Amino acid sequence: MTSNNSNIQNNDQKWKLLEVGFWVGYLFLTTTIGATSELIERERDGLTVQLFEPFLWEYSSAIFTLLLIPAILLIERRFPFSEKTWKSSLAIHVFATVPYSLLHVTGMVWVRKAVYCIMGSKYDFGNVPVELLYEWRKDALTYFFIIAVVYGYRLFRAKKSGTAFFSEDNGKLSQPQTTGSFSVKQADKIFFISFAEIDWIESAGNYVLLHCGEKSYMLRSTMKSVEEKLANAQFVRVHRTSIVNTKKIKAIQTTRRGGGFVNLSSGHSVQLSRHYRNNLDTQM
Repeated sequence: MTSNNSNIQNNDQKWKLLEVGFWVGYLFLTTTIGATSELIERERDGLTVQLFEPFLWEYSSAIFTLLLIPAILLIERRFPFSEKTWKSSLAIHVFATVPYSLLHVTGMVWVRKAVYCIMGSKYDFGNVPVELLYEWRKDALTYFFIIAVVYGYRLFRAKKSGTAFFSEDNGKLSQPQTTGSFSVKQADKIFFISFAEIDWIESAGNYVLLHCGEKSYMLRSTMKSVEEKLANAQFVRVHRTSIVNTKKIKAIQTTRRGGGFVNLSSGHSVQLSRHYRNNLDTQM
């Protein structure tokens, strides 16, 4: 079990490093292009600008975009998009772009002011209301771009492992049907995973992800539907976006507010919402 946990953690770390590397590389590339374009355009228009200025403008923005990505992911996990909830989730995310933009702008402006001061100059943000509106328009697009990339990335990871179906729902398979299992189609292969192999289940828009050790399988279904079908199979809803296999629970960490985390024998930790605490207490 220790070796399995170590492999899972190493695999997770590799994917996390890949995620961080993607955002750092993407932002570095786009900001460098933006800064050099600014230099070329200003020189073409006969405008004077110090060499460091366009790079400071672009990189200060990129740094705080990178720092705020975890906050966006936290909000997205709490309010995911799905067929039934996308309208309410969209409204919440549109609202969330406002504090996101304010934090982004505040951070980059203070960095710019500090650097300009060091360089013996002064940074002027301009007409605050107008500039805030201007920055919010760009930040809102960035916010939803990040969410779109994250959703695409999740589905890519899951699709590499295979697409899952409830075995009893998939009459097209030539394999014999079994109860208490999922059928997984990967390329031209079809295999089965039992309910007992699943560590936890995560919401991902119009899909759910079945996490089994190091593998994740994509199932087109709603959390409610999955919860109902697994009601008698030792699974319990612990969060709006998570269902766990009670047989895989290693420890439960709680907070004063009633929430916390469910630590699984696989090495993963799943967030526990106080609204679903009673479900867990009943099953344990």
